[in-house]
Amino acid sequence: MSGGDSSPVKPLNAYLDIEKIRELPAKEIEALWRLRHAENSHSISAVITLDTYKRIAQAARQNPQFVLPLPRAQIPQEEAEAQNLEGAGAAAEIHFLQWAFHPPAEGSTPSPSNTHTSTVIFTNLGAYKMHGSFAQPHTTVTHHLDLADEKGLVLMHGQVVPDRGVNTTEATFLVSCLQRFYDFEGQANGRKGELVRMFTRGDVENFKIEELLEESERLQ
Repeated sequence: MSGGDSSPVKPLNAYLDIEKIRELPAKEIEALWRLRHAENSHSISAVITLDTYKRIAQAARQNPQFVLPLPRAQIPQEEAEAQNLEGAGAAAEIHFLQWAFHPPAEGSTPSPSNTHTSTVIFTNLGAYKMHGSFAQPHTTVTHHLDLADEKGLVLMHGQVVPDRGVNTTEATFLVSCLQRFYDFEGQANGRKGELVRMFTRGDVENFKIEELLEESERLQ
C-alpha cells in the first residue's frame, strides 16, 4: 500500500460527475453519494465533515495500524486461540486494519485540503497472523477529498469482498468503530484514543482485548 507516483485507487469522478455536483448543496451531495452505492450489495458509503476527517487523518498518520472487534455469537476454538481470545465462546472476532496515504487520485484537482487520498484495509486478524502481508483483506475503504474545501465534505466509499467472512453490515460496523476510535479530539478523546496509542507503542502490558471490546460497545 505504498503511495508511488500516483494514487492506486479510483478517483471520485469514476463515481460522480464532480463538475455537476459542485453546484449542489451539501445535503444533496450526501444523498447522491449514498444513492450511488445503494444498489451495490458489497458497497458501503458515508459522508464525513472535513473537520472530523482532519482529526481522524492526523491520528491515523501517527497510528497507521490497529485492531477492532466484530461482535459474534460464537467463534471456533482455533480462531479464538489465533486471536488471543478466551475460549470458543468469545463474543467477538478481531480484525486488523492498516491506513495508507496516497497522492490525489489521477484526474483530481489539488487544493489546500485535497492533498491526498487515504485508504484503510481490513483483514481478519487470524488470517493476518497466519499469512502476514499476503493475507487478503475483506474490506477496502477510500476517502475522497475533492469537495473538501468547497463543501466541507469528505466522501467515503468501502468495497467488501464477497466470501471472505464479513458482510456489508459487519463491515459498516467496523468502519463506524474506526471513526470513533480515531477521532482523538472528538469521540475518542478518552480511553478509545489511548487504546489506539497503546497499540502503536506496543504496550502489551496495558492493552487489553477485553477493554477494547467494552469500548467498542460504547459507540453512542
